[in-house]
Amino acid sequence: MTNLPAKPEDLMPRLLEIALGFQASWEEHLAWWDDETAGIYNDTATFCHYLIDCYSRGETDWYPSFFTLIEDLVREGSSEMHAIAVGGLLETIQVSASHHEHGEDVFVQWLGPMSRKAWAEIDVQWSRHENLADIIRAERKEDDSSSE
Repeated sequence: MTNLPAKPEDLMPRLLEIALGFQASWEEHLAWWDDETAGIYNDTATFCHYLIDCYSRGETDWYPSFFTLIEDLVREGSSEMHAIAVGGLLETIQVSASHHEHGEDVFVQWLGPMSRKAWAEIDVQWSRHENLADIIRAERKEDDSSSE
């Protein structure tokens, strides 16, 4: 692992280095938000949609570098960066790709052991709930019970 993004503002520049073709989509995203900060989860969602579109076009040569970064963030990133890797990237890829003809399972081949485990946990979580609101309610119940 080298030069792992330590904070959210370090992530998008790294993703732009890995996926050179993402630049145009990134600039459109920034222009849409104008002077507002989109937030890291909106930023990563834009990247995930680009990644999924690249799969549909067969442009996957940069995937190993991306998924290695995800593996490193899941394994060794701060708790904040781990959460972004899992919730902002892996979960977004999984949920968004499930609406495409190729589905989400096509991305499993690039996952490392720790990101594969996180992917499976996301899958279980979504299989137990009908929608995002149900997941949020369940997480809040867990947080409430652990703080007692």
